[in-house]
Amino acid sequence: MAILWVMALPLLVLLFALLVDGGFLLWQREVLRQAADLAALAGAMEVDLEALAGGRRAIVPLKAREQVEAYVAYNTAALPSGVEVLGVEVLVVNGSPEEPAYHPWWKVTVEDPIVSLRLEARVTPFLLGRMVGPVSLRVEADASVKAHR
Repeated sequence: MAILWVMALPLLVLLFALLVDGGFLLWQREVLRQAADLAALAGAMEVDLEALAGGRRAIVPLKAREQVEAYVAYNTAALPSGVEVLGVEVLVVNGSPEEPAYHPWWKVTVEDPIVSLRLEARVTPFLLGRMVGPVSLRVEADASVKAHR
């Protein structure tokens, strides 16, 4: 019986490490997803007021990009060691029902102004980090400006 335990112990330790690191990766992916969602919403709030006064909905691309980057930086500042944000891609597509715009990431036409972002990070697992190395996580988020009547 003791020999069986000795043979099974490394397998149990490996399974425990996989469980801990898998949970850590899922947790960090959720944190990054929440940061991306908040950043997309912040970017979508940068409505072009002059266009809105003229009856057209639009997002100011430069301001939206600045807001997205600021919110991502703020919401990822407290990430644990071993998590590094590699980059943020921001895309603003100003579509309207009168002039639908092509969204190159989705490969569809859109009828609302949309802020899309891709956030990429490198995460090093706690226990198996030396064996498997860093893992790349990528999350996407979108927010649009819709008219409610």
